[in-house]
Amino acid sequence: MFTIIGVKLTSFTTKDGTKVTGYNVYTAEERDDVDGIAADRVFVSDRVCNRSNFTPHVGDVISSFAYTKFGRLYMVIPYQAE
Repeated sequence: MFTIIGVKLTSFTTKDGTKVTGYNVYTAEERDDVDGIAADRVFVSDRVCNRSNFTPHVGDVISSFAYTKFGRLYMVIPYQAE
């Protein structure tokens, strides 16, 4: 599971002129192959947020990220305690 430790609203323009907005989401997770805590950054577009019904906030826990066969982020699956 990934814990969100930072969120930055960002936007950019693609080569074809399309404006993409979303969030740089900074996460931390404990892993067996790392001494300490592993940290990473994932860009989550507004489209992915809408599809996932998820808006990232510091402290949220993410169960997993789902990617397409082309390696693009498709969905964020938040952790839901039972």
